[in-house]
Amino acid sequence: MPADSHKLWALLAGIMLVTVPFFPRIPLPVTALSLIMALWLAAMLLNKIRQPDKWQRAGLLLLAILVMSVSFGTLLGRDAGTGFLILLAFLKMLEINGKRDVYIVVYVEYFLIASNFFHTQSPWVALYVFATVIYLTSILILFNDKISTLDTRRRLMIASRMILQATPFMLVLFILFPRIPGPLWGLPKDAQAAVTGLSNSMSPGSVSSLIESEEIAFRVRFAGQIPPHSDLYWRGPVFSRYDGQTWEADNAFGKATANLIKGEKGKTIQYTVTLEPHQRNWLFALNYPVNLQDSGYRLTREVQLLSRKKINSVTRYSLTSDSGIRNHSLSGYERTKNLWLPDTDSLNQKTIALARQWRQLVGEDDRRVIDRALRYFNEQPFVYTLNPPLLGNDAMDDFLFETRRGFCEHYSSAFVYLARAAGIPARIVTGYQGGEKNPVDEYLIIRQSSAHAWAEIWIDGTGWQRVDPTAAVSPDRIESGIQDAVAERDLLPTILLGGNSILLGLRYRWDSFNYRWDEWVIGFNRERQFELFKKLGFANIDWQGMVIGMVVLLALVGTLIGLWIFWQGAGARQDRLKQAYDRLCQKLAKTGISKNNTEGPTEYFSRMRHKLTPASASKARGLIQYYLALRYGMASSPDRQRQFIKSVRRFTPHLK
Repeated sequence: MPADSHKLWALLAGIMLVTVPFFPRIPLPVTALSLIMALWLAAMLLNKIRQPDKWQRAGLLLLAILVMSVSFGTLLGRDAGTGFLILLAFLKMLEINGKRDVYIVVYVEYFLIASNFFHTQSPWVALYVFATVIYLTSILILFNDKISTLDTRRRLMIASRMILQATPFMLVLFILFPRIPGPLWGLPKDAQAAVTGLSNSMSPGSVSSLIESEEIAFRVRFAGQIPPHSDLYWRGPVFSRYDGQTWEADNAFGKATANLIKGEKGKTIQYTVTLEPHQRNWLFALNYPVNLQDSGYRLTREVQLLSRKKINSVTRYSLTSDSGIRNHSLSGYERTKNLWLPDTDSLNQKTIALARQWRQLVGEDDRRVIDRALRYFNEQPFVYTLNPPLLGNDAMDDFLFETRRGFCEHYSSAFVYLARAAGIPARIVTGYQGGEKNPVDEYLIIRQSSAHAWAEIWIDGTGWQRVDPTAAVSPDRIESGIQDAVAERDLLPTILLGGNSILLGLRYRWDSFNYRWDEWVIGFNRERQFELFKKLGFANIDWQGMVIGMVVLLALVGTLIGLWIFWQGAGARQDRLKQAYDRLCQKLAKTGISKNNTEGPTEYFSRMRHKLTPASASKARGLIQYYLALRYGMASSPDRQRQFIKSVRRFTPHLK
């Protein structure tokens, strides 16, 4: 290899810094092949093996393609693309023969480290990426330092200064560059893979599986006082179709709207939601959102709030909900589908008989049937648990009469089944219930562990009405949260259990910082941009004004940085050896005899040495001779120069 060994070690360290964060995300064969090539490179640098020839490199390329094909089935996409680039970067290092190859490797590393943001945009990742970019820049400086005058610390300082000088340009572009609604390009399919969260169907275990997750679903800041925990039902997907095991959506076609009627009682609640990406177009809201015109969101016939595009990044939206609104949306077809039960002649006969018995006892009053069902859940020995037993084909009969142990999906499913069997239209609503208040910044944190399912029933004259059978079995779940409702506390996220108050306080402060990060950095969209300009007094600015302002500010920032560099340049252009000699002359000038611009080191020392004590004169003579040897002799080296600089720094002249 033509480059010095220590430089290639630095390059190898750079590629490891870039690729290690990807190892948990890419398949094991890709990680293994990457590490094998890294070990090969290390052995080459230790002169244990030779650099591979072109046939060996061709074989490694074919092996990389084979590994990618087996692991991903493709070379394209977010995960496959980054995995393949990692392998190609290691392969390129195995054939480095000049500075051009080094540049290619470093530029690929720049791209790879930035692609971490495809997976997460947390402040920790941003900090790691920023630090790695500084290191990669120091590698470029290293390979352009032909006489090796800069040590690692100096290279990192220079790289940091370069990044710092570019930061004002980055900030101007971040704030003023016009945000275009929608994505600039389509993401690969695997960039929209589903993450932890609610599903588009519900079956036993689908909601309870989220309870162990402390991942944040969204955060909410209210304009006024936070409503009581029992009123916080964050509405999501609505399920009407049941096949005996799974509930699925059966929404109205097209853009059919709900028949929402304002009641006499109720209050409006204003709040802002910061939603984490979940790769669907669902939004979550309290009953019922109003004033959605020109918001970019819409309510389905089933009153589910939807966005026009999938939530692939942190999304911030503001809503007003009116608790006094009633939903009177029930056509003949909707009544039929919300009464339908599968195979009533053979499945769940005991459940159907129980519901019909209640109907016969109370007559045509649907409310009394619902009361009977809730009393049944409350009075019978039902248990709210995270570990319910498996159910058979007659799932409702097994649950209501045998096991009587379940989670919210069991209770809501059984309740809707009973209501339908009694002739009452009913359906399931999934979403989140409650929230955890962050005392540091006075907002609610809704975690995946707050996932919940409840029921909606149709009451003639009233419309759709929420009924939560879980509240009849475990009121604590609705009043205060999951942490007070189940016995299996060891399965709950640690953050919900309290514990050490100091650690809990630190976690809340960290979450508050993350919330601000999402709000002002990740969620800095077009609306947020105009909101900032409005606060700064530019309420009527348009994109043309933003472009003009951006150009003017970039020119102004560039001029200021250029002037600062020019002002600093007089000292910076001097080499470090000359700077150390000038510092030595400044110290010797304390004798009262300053150096003339026309005299050399030897002449100056001869003129002022009688002012120094013998010991100081001896040390000064040695430093002068050391400087002459380094400046004009053949023994100069970076180590010797650093030693001279340190000696000058420690030297203090003493006068007679």
